[in-house]
Amino acid sequence: MSRKKEILNLTGSQKLAIEAYVFLCAKFEKCFFWEPTHMNVSSRRNYEKSNTFTFKDEVFELSFELNVSCRHYYVYKTCLVNGISHNCKYLKNLIK
Repeated sequence: MSRKKEILNLTGSQKLAIEAYVFLCAKFEKCFFWEPTHMNVSSRRNYEKSNTFTFKDEVFELSFELNVSCRHYYVYKTCLVNGISHNCKYLKNLIK
């Protein structure tokens, strides 16, 4: 069984969205083990807002949500290409 490499022509906005998603995935890769030190509730919510990302068009649906509790960071990611779930590595290969 051979898998054909999917060829997609990316627009400028799609490429920027993919790069932002990949950057956030790399930045918060092992964030569950981080502790939000010296952060009050307001600063945690502002940090969540600045690191939450959503992009949706007819081909891509990318969503990156960060939640910061008193003890841990939680990341929720969604990456759909043509309705099929993929991981961040797939997106990295698309923008090469």
